[in-house]
Amino acid sequence: MTEKFSNLNYRIGSDSTGAMNKLWMYASSSLGVPRSFVVDRDGHIAFIGHPTDIDAVLPKIINGTWRSSDQAKAADAKRIAEGQQLAREHSILETIRPAMEAKDWLAALSAVEEGITAMPDKFEFREIQAYLLLHKLRDTATGFQVLRQLVRDAIEKQSEAVWGLNVVMRQLFDPENDGAYLPRAERFAIGRDVSENILNPGQAHGLDFYSYELVA
Repeated sequence: MTEKFSNLNYRIGSDSTGAMNKLWMYASSSLGVPRSFVVDRDGHIAFIGHPTDIDAVLPKIINGTWRSSDQAKAADAKRIAEGQQLAREHSILETIRPAMEAKDWLAALSAVEEGITAMPDKFEFREIQAYLLLHKLRDTATGFQVLRQLVRDAIEKQSEAVWGLNVVMRQLFDPENDGAYLPRAERFAIGRDVSENILNPGQAHGLDFYSYELVA
C-alpha cells in the first residue's frame, strides 16, 4: 500500500485470523460488506452501517445527539433485521449447495423449493429453481410456468422489476446455457415481453448495462 499510495493519510488493517468477523461483523449482525463502524469520543460504537450513510449521521455523532436519538434506534433495528434476513438466506443456500455440487438435481430442486416456501420473495432462489427445471431436469413445461410467474411478480414489485426480469432473460438466452431444446416460439415470446418491460421507463428502476446486453 505504501508503494502504490505514497500520500495515503489513514490506517489500513488486514485480518487473517477471522477476529474481525467474529468480534465486529457477526457480533453486530453485519453479514454484508462494505460495513462501517463509527466510534464516538466516548469510545462507544455510535453507528454501524453502509459507508454512504455516514455523511448524514456524522455531524450528529460529533455533537453528541445521535446515539440516543430515535433515528439511531430505528437504524439499529433495521440493521439487525437485515442481518437476520441475510443469515436466513445464507442458511438456506447452505442446504442447496451440497446437492448442486453432487449434481443431485432433484435433491437440489427440493431444497430450493423449501427455500422458496420460506422466502417466496427471494428472486435468487427462484432463479435457481428455473435453472434446475430448464437446464438440468429439462422440464420445460414447469420451467416456463415458473418463468411466467416470475415475470408477473417482478412487474408487480416495481422496486425489483429489473432484477427479476433479468433473471428470466438469463434463463432463456444466456449463452452459457444450452437453449436449443427449449420450445422456440414460447422462448422468444416470453423474451419479447420481458424485453419490452425492461426497456419501459416505468419499470427501469436500477437499469444497468447488463440489462441492455440481455435485451440485445
